Amino acid sequence: MKIILLLIVIALCIFLLFLFLYRGEAKFATLAIKGKTIHTEIADTVAKRTHGLSGRSGLGENEGMFFIFDTSGIRPFWMKDMKFSIDIIWITGNRVVGFEENVEPPSGFDIPTYNPPEAIDRVLEVPAGTVKLLGIQKGDVIELTQ
Repeated sequence: MKIILLLIVIALCIFLLFLFLYRGEAKFATLAIKGKTIHTEIADTVAKRTHGLSGRSGLGENEGMFFIFDTSGIRPFWMKDMKFSIDIIWITGNRVVGFEENVEPPSGFDIPTYNPPEAIDRVLEVPAGTVKLLGIQKGDVIELTQ
């Protein structure tokens, strides 16, 4: 029984190591919203989306992470291992369908999740205060300008 448990733990560790270390080559995109340019890193794989901005010290004023999914769905987000506050912008196609402002890193073992108001296929994470600063509203268009 101990051997089986040990093998399960080893397999889990290998999986997690693969998930967090093999994220592939970084991809970048430039987005435009409300006349403002935002330079983003693209998270378009399970590993990149799972890791997200975890462990980073922050984002610059015109920086973000752009999560791209193959299909639309209700996709909860969390702030595991985050060190700074962000705004989460929920997107379907190229339109904003909602947002969460000033989402703070968790302060204990309880890590809340944040859910979009409807099915989404993209998410933009930007520094906290960006939604208010740019006056982003539901229905605004986000353009991929690369």
